[in-house]
Amino acid sequence: RDAGPRTVAGARIILWNGDEQVDVSTCAFRMTGDNNWELFNCEITATAAFDSIQVLIGWRPNPDGERREDMGFLGFDNLVLVPTN
Repeated sequence: RDAGPRTVAGARIILWNGDEQVDVSTCAFRMTGDNNWELFNCEITATAAFDSIQVLIGWRPNPDGERREDMGFLGFDNLVLVPTN
């Protein structure tokens, strides 16, 4: 909420097989002002067997660096992993 112009939120999903990274998907979402708790989806398709999933979520405030633009709130109401065939 209250994100400055050019603010970017995103997620990265990494599939691991032991210590080996199998697949990665990076999804970025532009945010400005009040996004009213919009639903964002990030998907990945496994190309090989994996035994763990790592999900990284974050945001980068407006890169112009103005103090007002560095403010805002990024919140998560629900995170769901949905396996499909």
